[in-house]
Amino acid sequence: MHRATIALFILSSAVYGQAHRSILLGQVKDRSAAVVANAPIKVRQKETNLQWSTTTNESGNWEVPGLLPGTYRVETSVPGFKAASVDGIAVTSGRRVQVDLILDVGDTTESVTVQAERQLLDTATADINTVIDQKKIADLPVGQGNTTYLFFLASGTDSAAGIARGTSVGNDVQPMQRAGTQQSRFNGSPQGTAEFTIDGAPNTQRGNAGAGGGAAFNPSPDMVQEVRVQTAAFDASVGHTGGATIDIVLKSGSNEFHGSFNKFWRDKEWNANSWAGNRGGTPRTDFQYKLHGGSLGGPVRIPKLYNGTDRTFFFAAYEDWASLAPNPPQFVTIPRPAHVRGNFSDLLALGSQYQLYDPDTGRLLANGRVQRAPFPGNVIPASRLNPVTANFSRLYPEPNAAGSADGQRNFTYVNEPYARTQWTLPVRIDHNLTQSQKLFGRMVLGNTKLPRSGVFTRDDISVWKIDAVNREAAFGDVWTFSPTFIGDFRASLMRFSWDTFPIGTEVDYRSLGLENASRLLNTRLSGMPNLTVTGYTAFENPQGSLQVSEIRTAAAHFTKVKGSHSLKFGTDLRWYIDNRGRQDRLTIAFNGAFTRGPLDNSPAQPIGAGMADFLLGRFSQATLNQPATAANLATYQALYLHDDWKVTPKLTVNAGLRYEREGPATERFDRSLSGFDFDVDNPISAQARAAYAAIPNPPLPLSQFQVRGGLLFAGAGGQPRTIFDANNRNFMPRIGAAYQLNPATVLRAGYGIYFIPYGQRFIAAEGAVPGFDTNTFSFASTDGLTFTRTLDNMFPDPLTPPVGNSLGLRTFLGQGVSIPAPRRNPNGYNQRWQFSVQRRIRDVYRVEARYVGNRTLKMPLQRNRNALPNAYLSTSPERDQARIDYLTTRVNNPFRGIPGVGGNLGMATVLEYSNLLIPYPSFAAINYFDSQGFTSYHALQVEADRRLANGLTFQIGYTFAKTIDGLGLLNAADPVPEKVISDVHRPHIFRLIGLYELPFGRGKRWGGWQLQGISFIQSGYPITFGNVLFRGDIKHIGISNPRPDRMFNIDAGFERRAAAQLQSNVRTFSSRLAGVHTAPQWNTDLSLIKTTRIVERASVQFRAEFYNVFNQHFVQGAVDTNPVLGTFGTSVAVSGPRTVQLGVRATF
Repeated sequence: MHRATIALFILSSAVYGQAHRSILLGQVKDRSAAVVANAPIKVRQKETNLQWSTTTNESGNWEVPGLLPGTYRVETSVPGFKAASVDGIAVTSGRRVQVDLILDVGDTTESVTVQAERQLLDTATADINTVIDQKKIADLPVGQGNTTYLFFLASGTDSAAGIARGTSVGNDVQPMQRAGTQQSRFNGSPQGTAEFTIDGAPNTQRGNAGAGGGAAFNPSPDMVQEVRVQTAAFDASVGHTGGATIDIVLKSGSNEFHGSFNKFWRDKEWNANSWAGNRGGTPRTDFQYKLHGGSLGGPVRIPKLYNGTDRTFFFAAYEDWASLAPNPPQFVTIPRPAHVRGNFSDLLALGSQYQLYDPDTGRLLANGRVQRAPFPGNVIPASRLNPVTANFSRLYPEPNAAGSADGQRNFTYVNEPYARTQWTLPVRIDHNLTQSQKLFGRMVLGNTKLPRSGVFTRDDISVWKIDAVNREAAFGDVWTFSPTFIGDFRASLMRFSWDTFPIGTEVDYRSLGLENASRLLNTRLSGMPNLTVTGYTAFENPQGSLQVSEIRTAAAHFTKVKGSHSLKFGTDLRWYIDNRGRQDRLTIAFNGAFTRGPLDNSPAQPIGAGMADFLLGRFSQATLNQPATAANLATYQALYLHDDWKVTPKLTVNAGLRYEREGPATERFDRSLSGFDFDVDNPISAQARAAYAAIPNPPLPLSQFQVRGGLLFAGAGGQPRTIFDANNRNFMPRIGAAYQLNPATVLRAGYGIYFIPYGQRFIAAEGAVPGFDTNTFSFASTDGLTFTRTLDNMFPDPLTPPVGNSLGLRTFLGQGVSIPAPRRNPNGYNQRWQFSVQRRIRDVYRVEARYVGNRTLKMPLQRNRNALPNAYLSTSPERDQARIDYLTTRVNNPFRGIPGVGGNLGMATVLEYSNLLIPYPSFAAINYFDSQGFTSYHALQVEADRRLANGLTFQIGYTFAKTIDGLGLLNAADPVPEKVISDVHRPHIFRLIGLYELPFGRGKRWGGWQLQGISFIQSGYPITFGNVLFRGDIKHIGISNPRPDRMFNIDAGFERRAAAQLQSNVRTFSSRLAGVHTAPQWNTDLSLIKTTRIVERASVQFRAEFYNVFNQHFVQGAVDTNPVLGTFGTSVAVSGPRTVQLGVRATF
């Protein structure tokens, strides 16, 4: 064999048709650099022996798209030249892999074969991709095998959940649980806008209330070939994402049978205690975990009927998962035993701000204020304790932690262990119909049962259950019409149901004293009532619900090779279906308003008043919610055209244009809102204005008191059936370029626009639909003086019936409404760009430095259009009691008794000025989305990779970034959002991922050992403040060593007195400060593997995995920023402890 020169370039590019398939391409030249046209090219996948054929065009270029990940061989044989082939070409998902052949003159009977080596540089695209290969998936310590969470290994990735959902990548997150994935952000993109796919088919499920999109299904590592994280794509075939695309490529079968069996265990005796457990003196929580799984793949063979070798292949993996585990210990607030008996004298010893007042002593002063007398000694007489609430108060456990001086965070609880179970079964079939047509099919089955509980562990109080069922199917057909024209056709269906229901549904309301509620609700009630007591842990009972979502897709992608151009064009069609229903629920609230004093508008006590109202049975509001069902539909269409142009051997340009359209969402039976008319006079206007004219000393002249606004319903009153209008102008240009400066250096740059889809999110919104959903209200008092409703007879009148849209503009008067989308609602979009330099070092290392920018505009910004205008608020830097007194001035209620007016507005005898000065006084809050939100992100990202050599591979990543958000309002009536440091802003993020085969040597006694780990170090997140009064220098608030019991300098100038707190003022103190943040977060996970080969094709692994191996604890939840509370500046939401997992895995 003579030596010949074959130039092999391996390069990566954008997603092929937004799928998992890849492209092999190249150019054939002779030694004089002349292109060789009409050269036959054969491509063969080594695992399956499948083959593809094509020929070079007039420019000597060839291209074979539609390839699955695997190892390939490329051959060519041209008369007058020696035959040439390249073997061992590694193709990963969604890549363009180029093999350029330079032929030597000779006889075709002579052949030259070169073994390919994967090159480290991306020489033909500006895309930012991270591919986690099968070895990392199988060997890295990933909690509970959640492969989707490996996207945290990509630079530019962050999450509101902290380091990868707690302490470890995927740790303690079930395979069918969205939490964590829906909180992710990529290169500063808005939270929850990423697209999750499996084999290119959608796998994104929206959460309740339209929460960010997360992965609906996380397949077992045994089934996964690769995880590809694309944080910036400048390919027009990529769409339906405002963040990243995370594609999981499932394994395909081959001509040889391969399989595995694994089993993993966890036990509490192997784990460290939690931070909360150590602090509260609670022992380690009971924890048991078992995972069984296995996989099998190979050719489809049916004895005497069918032999699928070289033709039909399958791969399947089954996983069964079960655990007995509570949530980590948490600190909450429960009443002290003396408080349950009505004795709050210990609080009074801390200061007069804790004094409680007797609501039965209230008297009306000349200025309209209500004055109350204090309870002597801060003790409620035993004879005044309500017998109904006594039935609940005895369910409180006794405090088991010291807590603060006033009793906050005085109980650390460990949920009693409960069983969680889950099983999954994905199956994939690949079939070679002909050499020019290849099919694949996939099916996923999965079920999860996930009980939950709170501080009250009795089944009839606060235990509920989640049943999740996942069903998916996909079909694909790759058809080679000619050597230069190929089509890829796909269809898929994803069905996901999420059923939440209380376990203790057999609740005897009569035994609790709720006789009236029991009679009205009959058998429709779901579990215990939801009791909220301000300042204390609630008797929490979630509303039972059932959500069934479907995503149906059909897509066609085409590739046409013409000269040095590779054109891609296609379409993507989707139908998003969301059906849901909820159970009736009774909620009773006690907010402490009736034991406040000495005046009804005095500052609230730091704690105690909510419990006092509860013990007296003086509820602020009781609501019986009877929701309607919903059947929503949203559609999506996309077209794109993209060109990969090889301008010169060193320069490649990627340019394209994408168009997306989201069809207007509809509800099958028009049970939805179409919007809100802010300008129309409401039908009750004349009656309300006449009553207003009779009010002495009203806050406004009659001419300025307008009763405007009303709800608009889909398909009624001339409104269209759609929830919002379609946006038909979503054009997205993309451009990228890669220039190979020299064999070891590549310069890359790209820019693109990406529209953020909102149709699926809006149809998943769980908000009430006024008129179809109904609320029946009850108030213990309508004036703060007299009490007419009691707990045993909260609803003396019939329940409010559903009226649908029959009342038109009179619907839901007096209540708060949420408008899911404005009629003309533009899609938010981001502009993303990057410039990077890649450098190869010694054919083993790749170093890349890049600047990444992202600016998102027209993001949905929720605002209350009925907020009190800033003009009526105080601008004083101190508490303005005169303004507070003015806004709380009580006058006769002009809406009382008007038919159709519900809630407190329709029942109260008096209202405050602030209720009449709002823009639409016949409604409570009017929550509405506009498109003023924005984000910006600028980052330096540096990566160093070492490919696997001598048993060692690693990836180091460092990100220095700044993230700014404008997604919220500092004051509810502000015209523009507050520009502030983002809540996920982390200036520094460092990642280290490595695998090392310990150097004991093959054949030695102690061979087969392997160590791998994932380590994260990142800055803490900014702390969010409320309406605080600060008199110091903001530079002194941040401290260098935040810890859970002191997150910032609480003595920097914060006003701590309750009587001096700001109220009814225009806020000026920023909600977040760049220098005030939690402590840095550090976590390391390690695994140690010992592999023993049994026979040539079979081996056994023994594994020990250590999550948070150094037992580091860091704050990952809310920090208390209420200056009045004794817990000011502290947090107990701390990351989990070290956990250990042992396992055994057999493969063949």
